[in-house]
Amino acid sequence: MKFRLGAFVAVIAAALLIVPPLLGRVSANAGKDDIVLQIDNPQAIHAGELQPIATQGGAALAPYNQDGSTMLPMDWIVAQMQAAEKKPQEQPTVAAAAVERSGAQYVPLRTVTEAYGWNAYYIEDAQGGLVFLDHRKKSSEPDDKQISAALELLGPSHTQMLAKGFVSRVGSGTAVVNASRVELKSADDKKFQGVIEQSGTVYLPVESTAKVLGGSAAASGDTVTVTLPDGKQTTLTNGKVGSQSAENYTLYTDENGVVYASAPTMAAAFGLHACTPAQGVVALTAVKVDGFAAQMSYLAALGTGLPDKKPDIPDAKGYIALTFDDGPTGGKTGRTVQLLNGLKERGAHATFFMCGYRIKDFHTHMARYLAEGHELGNHTMDHPGVLTKYSADKVLEQFTSNNEMIKSYCGEVATVGRPVGGAYNDMVLEQMKKAGLPCINWSLDTLDWKYRDANRIKNVIVNQAKDGDIVLMHDLHQPTIDGVLAAIDELQQQGYAFVTVQELAQVKGVTLEPGKVYTSFN
Repeated sequence: MKFRLGAFVAVIAAALLIVPPLLGRVSANAGKDDIVLQIDNPQAIHAGELQPIATQGGAALAPYNQDGSTMLPMDWIVAQMQAAEKKPQEQPTVAAAAVERSGAQYVPLRTVTEAYGWNAYYIEDAQGGLVFLDHRKKSSEPDDKQISAALELLGPSHTQMLAKGFVSRVGSGTAVVNASRVELKSADDKKFQGVIEQSGTVYLPVESTAKVLGGSAAASGDTVTVTLPDGKQTTLTNGKVGSQSAENYTLYTDENGVVYASAPTMAAAFGLHACTPAQGVVALTAVKVDGFAAQMSYLAALGTGLPDKKPDIPDAKGYIALTFDDGPTGGKTGRTVQLLNGLKERGAHATFFMCGYRIKDFHTHMARYLAEGHELGNHTMDHPGVLTKYSADKVLEQFTSNNEMIKSYCGEVATVGRPVGGAYNDMVLEQMKKAGLPCINWSLDTLDWKYRDANRIKNVIVNQAKDGDIVLMHDLHQPTIDGVLAAIDELQQQGYAFVTVQELAQVKGVTLEPGKVYTSFN
């Protein structure tokens, strides 16, 4: 798409009226590395020096990639190019429309480089995510020496940090490895092994950390043998990693026999660099990041955003969330109570999506839900049918009035919601958001309401349920109670655990958001 020069100059002029040149004038004789930017870094190299990229008010800005275009803060980049005394060329090509982000206007790199006659050289993210801007428009690309010099000032790209990296925090059983969230679990996948702190030192579980980094570890007495991804081995003892000695190479064994190693110990074993981006956050990276504020801030945000490891979530091969709609049913000896008794005997948790009109009649057991580890779910006050056919006010009232009912008996409101029949549209989700309820649907429907056959219900769960699934049932009929308890018995023997929806989300590193739809976590 093209636009006329006059319109472009008007946009540029308006930007210059708002934001004056931040870094002064650039010599006309400056080289092709006049400006070096880095994707997601709020600093730039200008005339060989590190400078902040910021609005006139001081807010930090950073280039970013969007749909194949590199987007630059418009006011800032225009100021730099204008300072170099270059005039726009005729009819520049617009690579993409200007967009607003973090309160600032961003434009495509191609737009401003073509308009001002600059040359741009992009270095892939795996090599640093750099953009060299040359206002003399020379043809030679930056060489390895120039790239290395730029990285010494700007630091590594996100890809370089996370390609072989590990980020976690104290109290979490989750880590970011190779830019993806993974669970820190033992080699047999049966036990969570979270990051801990002892006497001011952050310790990583050796077995699970080695596992997610592509290796393995085995302890024998005071020595841990670590097998690296390439098959080579090294040993860990207090004060030593292989033949290397250091005071911060320390091991710790907890009361359950789980062996932990300090971050520098694990870093040395895997040839990585250890750093502490924030209190309680630990990072192992393939490149050094100490001293680079933008990178440390990014790693800190990754670590602090990881979920806590909930103490009462059992260690298991896999996790399944059982959910029950339309209840409760019966009084002190009714089907819901029978189900609660069976779940308690098996140490299983579930999520109950209750209807307010049924709570009015069957509420003698309500105190048991939270006391026994279950989750309160909201399935509307009156079960009026598909909510999409009602007004927004009616939908909101169905959820809020039921929450009031639930709170009157349980002391707390529901933490999750489910629309009738799982049917929703944007309006329904907006009302659920106002009510503070994530929309929880399902990935496995037992059709227990249709086929009231305990054996069939059991077989559907046993044969089809997978790690991360949300299973739909109803605590209304006896075959459901008998079938689900039989399925729990069989799957627990196979190493599965039954948890609430919130617990399942936590295990999978997901934070539930009101008004957002979730069907599974597998």
